[in-house]
Amino acid sequence: MSSWKSPSFVASLHNRYLLKLSGKDTTKFLQGLVTQNVELLTKQSRKPTLGYTGFLNKRGRLINQGFLAPLGDSCEDWLIDVHPSTGYELVKHFQLYRLRSRVEISNISDSYSVWVAPGLESIYQIWSDLVPDKPIVYSLDPRLARLGWRFYTSIHTKYQGEKEESEELYHIWRIIYGVPEGGTDYSFLSSLPFEGNLDYLNGISFSKGCYLGQETTARVNYTGVVRKRIAPVVFAKEKDKGLQIAQAMIHFYESPNDATCPIQTNMELENGISTIPVNSQLFVQNDQATKAVGHLTSSVYNIGLARLDLASVFPNATSPIGIPLNVEQSKLYAIPFKPFWWPKEEMSSLDKATHSGESL
Repeated sequence: MSSWKSPSFVASLHNRYLLKLSGKDTTKFLQGLVTQNVELLTKQSRKPTLGYTGFLNKRGRLINQGFLAPLGDSCEDWLIDVHPSTGYELVKHFQLYRLRSRVEISNISDSYSVWVAPGLESIYQIWSDLVPDKPIVYSLDPRLARLGWRFYTSIHTKYQGEKEESEELYHIWRIIYGVPEGGTDYSFLSSLPFEGNLDYLNGISFSKGCYLGQETTARVNYTGVVRKRIAPVVFAKEKDKGLQIAQAMIHFYESPNDATCPIQTNMELENGISTIPVNSQLFVQNDQATKAVGHLTSSVYNIGLARLDLASVFPNATSPIGIPLNVEQSKLYAIPFKPFWWPKEEMSSLDKATHSGESL
């Protein structure tokens, strides 16, 4: 299979770190430690409601990022779903700031499973296929609706329908949609939330009260200066071919039900290689000089995600496609492009970013 229409499948995510926070002070406790406005989640008419958030240290750097949801109408119990690479550090972080708050912290990773279901109009399309227990939390992915449903079940629950696919396929579509994941596409403990596009993916509230790390986050948002972000790139042997694929991706974004995703699973990129190594440097090259402008963070087939210097890569603020880049130790081209969920006005700040000393 060399190309796809929009996805429709169910997959289990096996490598997640799940916590349960319980107690009368839990909502207030979380409100002071996360970038999301958890009080709004408690006011939703349907509970539990899943939110996306970052967990920051006092320097405004991400300790982790992930999902959270109140369990039940009392909102005294909360589910936390994060990347495992710094899960232990996040627990220590909670313990450090808990002080006298009435909050209990439990690791429930061995008791519950995480599932995703892109492309389904309703969770009830697969409800009867989940046995013996039904989801305790289910919601459209709060980052991006096209990533589909995200739901949580007892570890004993099995899916007995005909739509099950691998976790790998889910991550392929996540990359196609340009959605980065902390711990994979950017490092925890050193990255600001803007680098991973948390502000674009509904992960930061700029209207809530004070929280740990807010000062740095608010300053960057106020100045509008974000020099580096993670964006999708496509690879090709010829520059013109790469630009055609990037344009086809834009068309697929605009018409997902009619257009075909142009990513090719059977494409040989170079000398028998079908995937570009992660951390490969990307360059702008001309007659005068060669300038490094980013590096690859994820790669599958002829598409990947890359951490890029915005001003260098997208000099034309009105174009969704950036300038062709050279790939380290390769004759391939990497063509960057903006995912459909980036705000249209975002690139208006590039001139400011070019001359600013603020660095991400």
